[in-house]
Amino acid sequence: MNYMSLCKSTAKGIQCLDFDESGRFLLALGGNRLTIHDVDNEVMIASTLTHATETLDVRFTTAANTLVEVGRNLVRLWFIKGSDMRFEEVDMSTMQNPTTFYTCVGWIDNDLIVGASTGDVIRFAGVTPNSKIKAHTSKITNISSVAGGTFAISAANSVKLYDSKCRCIIAVDTEVLGVRHQISSLSWHSDTRKILIGTEGNEVWELSSEDGSNINDGPIVSAHASSPMAISAHPNGTTFATVADDGFLRVWNDEHISLDLAMPSRACAYSPDGRMLAVGFGKPVKDTAKTINGKWVIIDVSGRSYCIIAERRDSRKFIREMKWYSNGDRLAVGSDKIYVYQL
Repeated sequence: MNYMSLCKSTAKGIQCLDFDESGRFLLALGGNRLTIHDVDNEVMIASTLTHATETLDVRFTTAANTLVEVGRNLVRLWFIKGSDMRFEEVDMSTMQNPTTFYTCVGWIDNDLIVGASTGDVIRFAGVTPNSKIKAHTSKITNISSVAGGTFAISAANSVKLYDSKCRCIIAVDTEVLGVRHQISSLSWHSDTRKILIGTEGNEVWELSSEDGSNINDGPIVSAHASSPMAISAHPNGTTFATVADDGFLRVWNDEHISLDLAMPSRACAYSPDGRMLAVGFGKPVKDTAKTINGKWVIIDVSGRSYCIIAERRDSRKFIREMKWYSNGDRLAVGSDKIYVYQL
């Protein structure tokens, strides 16, 4: 594991990380500062203040050197040329009754879609908002897109699945299924026809995308202590991992493996091939000497032994986010700074 590069420190820690399609460039959002890092050459190529009241999501688009940022009172497209970054506000007034609160970003093939606080999902044609659908009656919290143009979206207590023509295929009222807490995360797997939802009550439910039914008798995860929980889905679509402040890594499949890591964790991520799992340690308020904020490990999960094959600590702040590049040879780790590693 070779340490590659470091992005500039941010005042409030890393909120969002995203690699571009080449894996060379990494964006990071921390507080109201947006940075772009050239991982290959180990340099930060651009950095700017967003001057936004509140940014909720920012991603690379499929177009070269272009980002999309959404948040309170804004949808922006950022254009990168050398070290210069400039943005253009997207005119959302073309949509009837435009909202002022845009929450998350997704894709229908190469078309951008944006979720809104009104429950609308807005589809773009290029850089122009083109149409919208009333997906939910409350704020869109997550969008999970897959190849082929289908996408799943969630609100507080409901999930819907749409095809590439924005036709609703499945609508699920999660309260009817017995889900008592609001949805906080969403993962849609088209190959296995399963939808995973995580809740604010540290539960994970597995739903069928065929008919919206609960595949199990209840939640398949309700074992962590009451604290923020991180979840990562395995590429096979049938396994996922969870971590939380109770210090346990739990892998949910036919065997339901539990591994005591002895430290709280708020971040985990499967490698693209599913053979490794990265786990980052710490929490905002350190309450025991056993907690080592900033430490992270890579666990070999290809067999039954689940052994740690790499570990590092380059920060003294808790790990907030971990993101693999799609080829699996690079890992970005976010705390108060961004560290990029070459495997």
